[in-house]
Amino acid sequence: MTVIVGCDDDRLALGDAKPFIGSRSGTRRATVPGLVGPAGDQLIAREAELARVERAVVGAESHTSLLWIVGAPGIGKTSLLRAATEQARRCGHLVVRARPTRVEQRMSFAALGDLVRDLDRSGLSDGRRLALEVALGLRLTESWEPLPHQLGMALVEMIEHTTRTTTMTVVVDDFQWLDAASREPFEFAMRRLPEARVCVVLAERVEGDTGVVSPEFITGDDVIALHPLLDTAATTLVRRSTPTPLEPHLIDRVVATARGNPLYVIELARAAGDVTVRPGRPLSLPASLAAVVEARLVELPAATRRACALAAMLARPTVDAMARLGELGALQPAEVAGIVVVDNGLVRFAHPVLASAAHDAVAETDRLALHRRLAEVTDGVERLIHRALGSERFDTELSGELLTAAGDELARCAPHEGAELGILALGAMPHDHPTWPATAVRTGELLFTAGRTEEAVELLEAARHRTADDSVLAGALLMLATIEFSRSADGEVAARLARACLDLTTDVAVRARAHSILARCDHLDFEEAVRHADEALSLMSQQPKGDAILRASVLTASAAARFSAGHGIDRAGLDEAIALEQGSGAIGADTAYATLAALLKYTDEIEQSIEMFEGLAADSDPSSVPYALGHLPQLYLWSGDWDRAESTAERHRDLAAEARQGGQVEAADFNLALVAAFRSRYDNALMIGESLRQRGLDQQIPWTERLGVALLGFVAECRDEFDVAAGHFQRYDELGEQMRLLEPGYYRFVGDYVECLVRIGDRARADEVLDRFDARATRAGRHSIRSAVERGRALRALEEGLPTEALDHAQRSVDVLASTPLVYDRARALLVLGTVARTAGERLRAREALHAAFVTFDRVGAVHFAELARREATRISGRTRAGGQTPGGLTDTEETVASLAGAGQTTRQIASAMHVSPKTVEAHLTTIYRKLAVANRAQLASRLQGGPKSDEARSS
Repeated sequence: MTVIVGCDDDRLALGDAKPFIGSRSGTRRATVPGLVGPAGDQLIAREAELARVERAVVGAESHTSLLWIVGAPGIGKTSLLRAATEQARRCGHLVVRARPTRVEQRMSFAALGDLVRDLDRSGLSDGRRLALEVALGLRLTESWEPLPHQLGMALVEMIEHTTRTTTMTVVVDDFQWLDAASREPFEFAMRRLPEARVCVVLAERVEGDTGVVSPEFITGDDVIALHPLLDTAATTLVRRSTPTPLEPHLIDRVVATARGNPLYVIELARAAGDVTVRPGRPLSLPASLAAVVEARLVELPAATRRACALAAMLARPTVDAMARLGELGALQPAEVAGIVVVDNGLVRFAHPVLASAAHDAVAETDRLALHRRLAEVTDGVERLIHRALGSERFDTELSGELLTAAGDELARCAPHEGAELGILALGAMPHDHPTWPATAVRTGELLFTAGRTEEAVELLEAARHRTADDSVLAGALLMLATIEFSRSADGEVAARLARACLDLTTDVAVRARAHSILARCDHLDFEEAVRHADEALSLMSQQPKGDAILRASVLTASAAARFSAGHGIDRAGLDEAIALEQGSGAIGADTAYATLAALLKYTDEIEQSIEMFEGLAADSDPSSVPYALGHLPQLYLWSGDWDRAESTAERHRDLAAEARQGGQVEAADFNLALVAAFRSRYDNALMIGESLRQRGLDQQIPWTERLGVALLGFVAECRDEFDVAAGHFQRYDELGEQMRLLEPGYYRFVGDYVECLVRIGDRARADEVLDRFDARATRAGRHSIRSAVERGRALRALEEGLPTEALDHAQRSVDVLASTPLVYDRARALLVLGTVARTAGERLRAREALHAAFVTFDRVGAVHFAELARREATRISGRTRAGGQTPGGLTDTEETVASLAGAGQTTRQIASAMHVSPKTVEAHLTTIYRKLAVANRAQLASRLQGGPKSDEARSS
């Protein structure tokens, strides 16, 4: 019977009976008795966790399951994974495993290669098989670059093909060391697993008190957090980890020092057993696991320690590689001691900390020599890495090779690995070398692509100040402009850098990129942005066979600038750009597809916009997810899903802050404040609104200031401070006009602006605003703005004493939204219709409109507007339009109850709308039936609509 101890020591967990060589007491057995239950193998003090693992594996046949095991080194993660593996094999599953190492983080697609090794690729489509083979280095091509989602779909297809005939279990240990190139397609596939026949078990270590963020596809219910053992369990483990009993005071000392870590417990117990204890003398024990592991390595022969270091420095240590190094025999003592395991031609360490210790135990000068030896037995990228790490002098030829390899890694969709190679290339040449600035610019680009923005900026700034070559300087400025555009809310910073780039270069492609950036980020004048877009397109026409992605970028920038300037959506340009992107597999925030999603948001096609942004949030590269999330809260607000709007805005802010994307953090703050204002939580909205307004003023960023005054104006309106609100909304309007932002969809608060102007009696300005936006909205076909204009005209007509005209405008405000999902806008229109109808004496029409508005506002949590609707409903008079008594002499309250009941509302709905109890409503209905001589709700509805009494009513 195998005993599995709650630690990560493979040799112990396997119950391996090989002797432990090198201890002071000679040979000792490594088999550890454990707490074994009737079910067989069991982890000590991990019964609940083991049961969860077994349920996940066994249950995978009927439903896909995921587990994410997290804990400190030595806490038991690997043992749980082994239990999952053995259980899966007993159940007949196909087991797919990857166990990445720290060294393999440099090697692109190392883990992906492990995962797909035993999967059938024959069913893959040609494109996805090609993507996979190029990524794994099985096929070379210069005309096509695989992207993460293509590799992810290849993995999805292989999983689906496999699960048609069998259940599979995927096991990944040390998930934190998964190479970046493998991580993205892996996570992509994990979000698209079939509903059944897959079990995924991952383990990730936590160092010290550092927390870890679970992958997006993992939910809270999927997490197994391994905590330290209780003292009682640790004591039991100490007693069962040594062949001879320890003294009680030694056990206490081991337990106190181990602090519940099972591997610490085992190793410290062994150390205590090897020491001769003298009475009255304290026992000296290692203070950390590192010290324990180092002690195990120190006991090995020097040649063996050197062999272990070489194995730790190899990305994939194999028996063949160690033999070619002449070190295979030297590994034998480490294998006998259980430090390394030789399995299926591979040499692996029994525990990751042993590999780390073997690597770190070598002096730096010795490590240089070892890297040079490894360069002789490796090839490809790994050989280049060892050459660079083993070099004692600058080597510009090697630097060039590394930079070329970095470009190849980027082409294989391995930006993180490409960035690492770029850094090695830069380190291989002296700072005063003429090509250092150009190499620094290229490395900066690689770092930015890998998401290491701050490092990229630092390097690009250094290159910028060290070069006298205008072309290199232009490249640095262009890259800095690209970075500032992506990370900063201040488009003018990027614009200044792009303009400086234009002054230095005549290169057509570089100038096209610079004009493209200016088209996207010139928010001071959108007509000027259109001019830059035209210039970029003109430059692109000079290169009929130019860069397809650059052409897509220029077309996208042109479409965005033209839209903001009021020219509508350039669907032909965007469709061409999207086709170019699809051919290259591009995906992310700056694509034509994402731009189209944003423009549809402002043309009121919000259902399609939501679908596109939700897809982008699920499938984009991590740096682009915040952008997609940034648009969704407003879309959810307008469509009436306010809870989702708030939760999405919170997630958006967290991810934007984590990615250090200042512009997206600002957008998230605005969205959170907007939700708070809509739900009458004004303090946060005011704070963020004022912060945005002031920052926009101080830094002369009109877009930011406009966001701030919009918030401040809306809050002031909700507080009935109409003169203050009108002042803020006037500035909101002025800033838009100043930027020549002529697309009406960007003026969502124009209806609120006009309402405030009417309230304060500024008729002339109200009419000017209405006329201006009436023309724009009609020309552009923007339903939300047309509805807002009709709302404003209804209130103006009502103020002029023209109730019939006011009713016509108010009804059109509602009708124009009939075929749209704009729930919030329609509720605002219904509120105005109810108000106008009440004033015009159309009581039933008023009640129906106000009730519908109230129900919507109450459901979404719009406290202020729900109260307005309720207040207007209670003001409906019991008088007819002719001034006579209503039939039966109903009171105002009875008239309200009768109207709502006649409109089909239930007793509970009426009670909720009127803030009374259902019994009170029933009492009013009894009185209403008596006064109106009707017997039921159907007769009541007919009577209120002016129809004849039924036969039953007449007879009564």
